[in-house]
Amino acid sequence: MKNIPACGAALILVAMASAMATENSPPALADVIQKAAAKLPAGGNVAAELDHGSVRFTGAGDFAPRTGVPPEKVLFEIGSITKVFTCLLLAETVNEGKARLDDPIAKYLPADLKLAPSLAAITLEQLATHTSGLPRLPDNFKRTDPLDPYADYTTADLYAFLAAYHPAKPAPQPADYSNLGMGLLGHLLERIHGQTYAALVAERITGPLGMKDTVVGLNADQQARSAVPHSGATTVKPWHTPGLAGAGGHSSTAADLAVFVVALMAPGDSPLQAAWALARQPRAGRG
Repeated sequence: MKNIPACGAALILVAMASAMATENSPPALADVIQKAAAKLPAGGNVAAELDHGSVRFTGAGDFAPRTGVPPEKVLFEIGSITKVFTCLLLAETVNEGKARLDDPIAKYLPADLKLAPSLAAITLEQLATHTSGLPRLPDNFKRTDPLDPYADYTTADLYAFLAAYHPAKPAPQPADYSNLGMGLLGHLLERIHGQTYAALVAERITGPLGMKDTVVGLNADQQARSAVPHSGATTVKPWHTPGLAGAGGHSSTAADLAVFVVALMAPGDSPLQAAWALARQPRAGRG
């Protein structure tokens, strides 16, 4: 997915375990954020600093034409932070008894989709831990629009790749980051629950936490508050991920992600308690 330096606009969360400043002193990150923003060819940064229950937001750089929007309410494409939501959805699904971590992917794909045996045997856990051996991107991934490269990749394209793919070795493989694998996991969760990926995250994670600006697909108000994406100094398009939404389809704000971090720091006080307890258990040598 997009990386932070290429965007020209970044959202940064720092969870503070000890007090770094009093309420009346300058935010600890202000100077750092200002210096980081000064090095960007375009755009800006927003940081949320959490300190014993209080939250401070710092913004720096150029958010034109979003200059009238408080920094914590500016929406950014959060890219692979989306994968955290995908794994939490998997954990909830397992806790509910609707799937097992060692279930093979073939169990949740259409019966008429013929897969190589070693591909069919890849498990949900291997997708979540990037040990499936699947490539970072499918080989039928065509960047029709380089400024919005995932926009034309559909579920039909995903199925066409799976039908033709023959892994060189069976899973598990050494951990190797795969947008394809996490996007496939998001799609399988859609099939398990009979809901779109966006609806699942909204119903089970962002909705219960009150994260109204963490979405796949923006309404008019959110579009008006979205950071303008850049590649270097060049203005580019927002990205769309119809076939691989679970890998990086969300946008969010510093305000919303601060809520999310607090929920993960104190899961006993949040509706994510059971899912986070399962998701944080190390598996395949990874968290």
